[in-house]
Amino acid sequence: MKNVENLSKQEQEAFQKLGEVSMPTGLEDEMAIRLESENLFNKRQKEFTMKNWIYTVAASVAFFVLGYFLAPLDTASNSEPTGLELPQYAILLFEDDSFKGDDQALMSEYMAWGQDWGQKGKLVDGKKLTYQSRWLGEDFNNPSSPGILAGFFIIQAENYEEALTITETHPHTNYGGRIELREIEKL
Repeated sequence: MKNVENLSKQEQEAFQKLGEVSMPTGLEDEMAIRLESENLFNKRQKEFTMKNWIYTVAASVAFFVLGYFLAPLDTASNSEPTGLELPQYAILLFEDDSFKGDDQALMSEYMAWGQDWGQKGKLVDGKKLTYQSRWLGEDFNNPSSPGILAGFFIIQAENYEEALTITETHPHTNYGGRIELREIEKL
């Protein structure tokens, strides 16, 4: 690329006018996303600050939620009613201090898992829970606690064995998390 001093007068004027042009709203973000998806960003280390951490967590939560709204979670309701309602099961996701994982990788795996089982008509719902909680009732000490309940999925399956097979494919345990599978009792 030429130095600005080596440009003709006409080129210099055009170059100056570029600085006066305002970019349409959202274009910069869209360009950044596109460049990142095509691995065209300069891969230099940047300082990881609390502000960056907050943005990373917020983006992860947003993508997690977005994935569930975009995934066809309730494909069974779009089909013809069969008269048979499959049993539903809760997949409870627990985390403790040993839970680790890159938020972006974790989020994309969870979204892919949700889309896959949603398209097969097995995933009913899924939510990430906040870490703020309060126990009500009498205090109890449970030394064998599996950790903090961090989220859940509701699936439907023919029986417990099929639900277990679906649950075993969930990536949560790959990051050190624990999963509990429970059938939802019909009332």
